[in-house]
Amino acid sequence: MPLVPAIVLRVTVGRRDRFTRHHTTEALNAQIWFVVIWNVLLLPLDVTSRDGGDPPGWAYIGPLLGFVALLSLAGLAIRGAVQASRGNWWRYPLPFRVVPGSVRESDRPAS
Repeated sequence: MPLVPAIVLRVTVGRRDRFTRHHTTEALNAQIWFVVIWNVLLLPLDVTSRDGGDPPGWAYIGPLLGFVALLSLAGLAIRGAVQASRGNWWRYPLPFRVVPGSVRESDRPAS
C-alpha cells in the first residue's frame, strides 16, 4: 500500500512538474527497496515455520532487522517530505534506483 500514493502522484502531478516527479520517484524507489528488504528479512522466519512447529530463535533476527529498516525508512521519508516542503531537491541514500526519473544534481535547475 505505501507504493500507491507515490505512483498516483508520479503519474498525475509528476507529468507536469519536475520537482514533484523527482520527489515521488525517489519515494517510490525507497518504498520498492523497503519491500524487497522486508521480504528478504522475513524469509527465514517463513521457511522455518512452514512445518507447523516453532521456528528456531535465530529466525526472529530478520523481523527485528525489518523493524529497524521500517524505522529507517520512516525517518528518511520524513526527511524527504520536509526537504520537499522547503523546496529543496533531495535524494534518498540508495545504492541504485529501480524506477528512473529522479533528477541528478547536475541536471537540477539553478536555485
